[in-house]
Amino acid sequence: NNNNNNNNNNGDNDNSNNELASDLGVRGPRLKRPTHKAWISPIANNTLKYKHMATIARLGSVDSPNARFVVAWQGAEDNEGSLTQRIYHAFSKSSTGEKWGPEFKIPAIENGNAQWSPVLHVDEDNNEIFLFYSESRECIRIAPQEGDFNPSGVQNDRQLPGGDIMMTSLKVPTFENYEWLKSVRWAPPKKIFRQGDVGKGVGPIPKVIANPMIVLRSGVWLLPYWREPHDAPPCSNLLLTKGNAGVLRSRDNGKTWKAYGKLDHPRTWLIENTLSERDDGSVLMLFRTKIGVLYASASYDEGITWTPPESTAIPNPDSKIVLTRLHSGALAMVLNAHGKLKGQKRHARTFLDVAVSGDGGATWRRIARLEDESQSPLVRSHYPTAIEAFREGGTRLLITYSKFYFGLGGLDQAIQEQRPMGIRLQSISLK
Repeated sequence: NNNNNNNNNNGDNDNSNNELASDLGVRGPRLKRPTHKAWISPIANNTLKYKHMATIARLGSVDSPNARFVVAWQGAEDNEGSLTQRIYHAFSKSSTGEKWGPEFKIPAIENGNAQWSPVLHVDEDNNEIFLFYSESRECIRIAPQEGDFNPSGVQNDRQLPGGDIMMTSLKVPTFENYEWLKSVRWAPPKKIFRQGDVGKGVGPIPKVIANPMIVLRSGVWLLPYWREPHDAPPCSNLLLTKGNAGVLRSRDNGKTWKAYGKLDHPRTWLIENTLSERDDGSVLMLFRTKIGVLYASASYDEGITWTPPESTAIPNPDSKIVLTRLHSGALAMVLNAHGKLKGQKRHARTFLDVAVSGDGGATWRRIARLEDESQSPLVRSHYPTAIEAFREGGTRLLITYSKFYFGLGGLDQAIQEQRPMGIRLQSISLK
């Protein structure tokens, strides 16, 4: 099954999915289902209403039977961009990821502004957990007025995605036991890339991250990011309306960083970029777009220069995907396996699939389906992040993502109906 062939959008052909499936040309055999599932942080009557942008990291080596996991996400009392939006995190209680401890904010990084898009990375050699995130500055969209177009239903002022890219870390004694979880103290944050300032250069252009940092075999660290101009002053920028994407690069284990790449395309924005090193040492970068398919670029000099972005045949409904390199050398990708929808379904993101590639991303084979709800046109099962871990009998892929219903009306109704929502984790066998 090759994703370069649009007829190979494999999916379930049960009655509940027939209408949406026919829209997408979904055909083929039933994909396997996850083996372990958990709600890390549910959305319900007595919780925050907004939870999104989950990221997962493994504590310990891929083949360690003692490995546990940490997940972080952004959450707010009411909606995205609220001044209450902060980074939350939780640790698993076991190596299966089925049971989780309580969730906490991180007092060390509190600064009174919205915090966005956490990215976790674990340095196994030095027993250190890194957390990257962006923090809003200045870019505020005023609450919509009566009669304004407002599909999200947001009624209050909100800060817009991105800002300064920040980094904090947690040094622990070991990943062989977890006594240290009784006293978790993150370091004060460090600013690694500035948004920019009013009246200087092109002015403030928020910097945003969404996908995992990778470590090349040379030891170079690459963190994908993008610049996202907004239409709210003082962050509106008529000279850079689409923004551009690149990587932050470190040659000293995160002590210093330098930005490379200003990738853009006249037809679409290129955001939420994701990276994976290939067997030949080159780096593949895939992008979310507005035009129904993923775009791709590659670097042959460890992230310094990049090929012009080109379209792929892999469908994308303007939603985040994630790449990860497996221990075997194969690549795995988690994606919403459909293009942009129309009409009432235009906000839906479903058919969350796992695909693998043995040829560096040239072709893909779908192996599992995590979500396929299509009854509600407002459903969003999306924004995956994945990590590989050992299990007796083979390895498995743990995927965390968010599930909710678009817009405050859809969300409030789903809470009233007690529909399962929040930060979700599912696990599939890679045998």
